[in-house]
Amino acid sequence: MKKAFNRLTRISLFDGLLIAFTIVGIVIFAYVFLRKASYVTVTVKIGSDHILWDGGSTRAWFNYYFHEGMKQKDGFGSTTAEVVKLRSYDYNESRKAVYATVKLKTVYNRSSNTYTFQGKPVLIGSTIKLYLDRLLVEGHITHIEGAQETRDN
Repeated sequence: MKKAFNRLTRISLFDGLLIAFTIVGIVIFAYVFLRKASYVTVTVKIGSDHILWDGGSTRAWFNYYFHEGMKQKDGFGSTTAEVVKLRSYDYNESRKAVYATVKLKTVYNRSSNTYTFQGKPVLIGSTIKLYLDRLLVEGHITHIEGAQETRDN
């Protein structure tokens, strides 16, 4: 025991800092790469980037680029978002309201009791940006699977 204590007292400042940076690096690596991902299904109203926007529709030609099975992948090639279902409604002759049901790979944060996707919280009314098969999709989340609803259908 005395030998170990003597060795610890003989560690130089540089060695101590190197050991501390190594431990901090291992903790950060474990936090970032070993978090458990969970899948959440959300409904996104496409084309409206703000909940207070009155337009709420996309051009009809933009609707033709969407199809079920579109995916967004991360840098490692794993799927982070996938379109499960699409619904579109005629708004007028040149515009459509498009709703996409998307399965998102999220990370659950126990302290705030929320899910995050690409570092942003997944909340009803929040905006989301997806890159699906060379198509930039922006909209806001209108429904989250499992969220309690009190409205009448």
